[in-house]
Amino acid sequence: MRYKILVAAVVFILAALCLSFPSGCGRKVDLTGGPDTVVVKFYEAAMAKEADTAFKLLDRESQAEVENKEQFVAGFSESIGSYSVGHPEVSGEKAKVPVTLKLKPLEHELRFDMVLVLEDGAWRISMPESEAEMMKARERLFKEIEPPH
Repeated sequence: MRYKILVAAVVFILAALCLSFPSGCGRKVDLTGGPDTVVVKFYEAAMAKEADTAFKLLDRESQAEVENKEQFVAGFSESIGSYSVGHPEVSGEKAKVPVTLKLKPLEHELRFDMVLVLEDGAWRISMPESEAEMMKARERLFKEIEPPH
């Protein structure tokens, strides 16, 4: 009986320690690779609802803006049927990676550039800049879907 209580206490303490560290006790996120590789890792994680992994692929500014990691990735798998990633255009410590999203509800493709920055020697996604590019692409798409009367 004492043995079972001791084992339960050790398991509880280990679980509490895992939750107290920002990265938890899950697998370490591989931050290596070029900008296109980081974008692929981001979409794989977001589509699989692996919030911690997707979050770690963002730059510091973007991470500071995320209030809830799970909510951040919640809509990806519901709204994106598939995605493709093109070859990056690198200019110094900034890169643009062409992305094509096949949107489920509209059955259309959204094409835009994900913007990444080189931070601490690794490429990270800049959500504010990527969202600005996505908004421009969304406006173009809406004009295609509903031409002016």
